[in-house]
Amino acid sequence: LDYEDALTLADDDINEHWELYREKF
Repeated sequence: LDYEDALTLADDDINEHWELYREKF
């Protein structure tokens, strides 16, 4: 994955599962 693509996927995941990311980070 390109760096920008990774950020885009991460943004989508955070928007849908921000609680999981908050626990991990």
